Amino acid sequence: WQKAEEVKDGSLFFSSTGTTDVRVGSGRMRQSSVINLRVLQGKLNQLAFELAGKGEILSVHGDSTVVGWKVSEKDGKRLLEVSLSRPVEKSKQIVIESQVGMEGKPLEAQAIRISPVGALRHSGFLRVANQGSVRVEVMNTSGLIQLAPDQFPGSIDKSLRQAVVYRFPSADYAYKVNASQVLPEISVNEVTIYELGESDRK
Repeated sequence: WQKAEEVKDGSLFFSSTGTTDVRVGSGRMRQSSVINLRVLQGKLNQLAFELAGKGEILSVHGDSTVVGWKVSEKDGKRLLEVSLSRPVEKSKQIVIESQVGMEGKPLEAQAIRISPVGALRHSGFLRVANQGSVRVEVMNTSGLIQLAPDQFPGSIDKSLRQAVVYRFPSADYAYKVNASQVLPEISVNEVTIYELGESDRK
């Protein structure tokens, strides 16, 4: 794979921002990454993303210019190669859905870190939230700045019971997620009333 910046005329420059929403459920972690590309100079003829960490890509979609995708391995790195029907000249949005299985007790995993190959800069936001009766803990963070939950871009999801939001200024960041099952608490109150009649008092 030829890196995007290594074109013959050397005139391609582009940056990118990402908004990643991670939902942790029982046994798996699903991730939705919205990546916005902005071409500063030249044309983006080829598009590839480096995949750091385990997990699988479920889908890749954007507008009608996205015609296909595949995951390959080159030089010891996993790449997601996206086929375009025409070059990107100004801007483009790509949505990548992925998932990672969680193992161990408590369950733990590292989400896939997705970064465009050849971008001058890749920055953005990350949200980790629970799904269902799961308690989530984000550990071993590196290159992340924690924010208030309402600072995550887009509308506020009031249905989330537990959410942690971060900002990453560069593509060099890492974190691990632990998840534990929340057991329901059941309480029972019982009131017993005895009534004694005249014959019962003997």
